[in-house]
Amino acid sequence: MSNKTIIFARVSTKRQEKEGLSLEEIQLPRARDYARANGLNIIETFKISETGSEYKARSKFQAMVNYAKKKQG
Repeated sequence: MSNKTIIFARVSTKRQEKEGLSLEEIQLPRARDYARANGLNIIETFKISETGSEYKARSKFQAMVNYAKKKQG
């Protein structure tokens, strides 16, 4: 079993980010802490602040999936 992991952090609106779901202040530190506590090696971090229905957000998600497939194993 591999200990590699990817972080994908997302908020769907700027309002959510301002109301306490901040990528930089909340989500990313929690994800990094989780990885550290569970012996996971973070190999990449993807973060977006847009709705999942927007093309750019979907393309970033697809980029993450493609990256994971390339690094699998």
